[in-house]
Amino acid sequence: MPRVISRDRFWKLFPLVFSWDLLEGEEYFNRKFKEVYSPSSYVVLDELMCKFKGRSNKTVYLPRKRIKTGIKIFSVCDSTPEATYCWDFATYLKEDSRTFEGIPLGSNVRSLLNYASSVLPAHCLITGDRFFGSLANGLELHSQHRGFLLCCRTDRPTELWRPLVDDLDRTNTAGVVALQHRETGITAFAFREKRGAAAVCLLSNGVRSWGREPAYRGYGDKVPVVSEAEVASLPEREQMKWRRPLVRELYSYSMRGADVFAQRLEAFRYNRRHRTWKKAVRLYHFSMALCNAFLLFTMIQKDRGEKPLSHYGFLEALIEELWVEMER
Repeated sequence: MPRVISRDRFWKLFPLVFSWDLLEGEEYFNRKFKEVYSPSSYVVLDELMCKFKGRSNKTVYLPRKRIKTGIKIFSVCDSTPEATYCWDFATYLKEDSRTFEGIPLGSNVRSLLNYASSVLPAHCLITGDRFFGSLANGLELHSQHRGFLLCCRTDRPTELWRPLVDDLDRTNTAGVVALQHRETGITAFAFREKRGAAAVCLLSNGVRSWGREPAYRGYGDKVPVVSEAEVASLPEREQMKWRRPLVRELYSYSMRGADVFAQRLEAFRYNRRHRTWKKAVRLYHFSMALCNAFLLFTMIQKDRGEKPLSHYGFLEALIEELWVEMER
């Protein structure tokens, strides 16, 4: 680091990190993220938390998150095992001027789905947890010709099951209750998890057959893990795991993107406390850019047949590259 910049010069330039406008910096990072990467068909819409415990009307409290108090950031992440890449993100500012389809960002669930649909390519399948799952949201995404995979809550029958009983055909295959809409093709699957809990998945037209097939058959380019005879020889609890609908495995595969990205982000996050929430958010955006750069750097090394570097080795390579650019 001393070869790149001196300590005194660093502390003179450091305040400039906080000089740019928050939304302009966010737009710049999103534009750069899209220039160097193309997402797969499986992307997830979820929330990230920028830790901040100071006084601000922008902070939110999410008890189920690892970071419970801070600034909420909506993210759209890829879910491939090679790179859980953050394709786009938007900071939740409560009183926001950004609108999608005429709805302010973050004002309701529909605005978040419109946001994800507007930034993603047409081939991407939007995956969302129970916060986004409802029949009304599925119909809205269907009207936009957007594929989706949503998890719904079973304790809200008025929002999901009651409107579907009269409009869908009921079929029961291997313990899976499937309700398929005659006009749109939207399918809802209800099944039991291995611990006995009920689960509901709402799928767009075109992927509904995955709900009736068991998990051991695999999907896409995945080969079957075990045969039917091997499944029958397993204990009853393990049989329930392999016989559950394939849509459950697809949902788990797609939802991992945001969680794994948040875990990888911890290696680049700036842990120093801040008095203002804007400083914390700006450095969090910069950490997201570093994490994406590390993912791309690792993918390039694997394509070249080189051994991937650690986080510290990547930062050393980044500093070395900056030093070469400054010499030029």
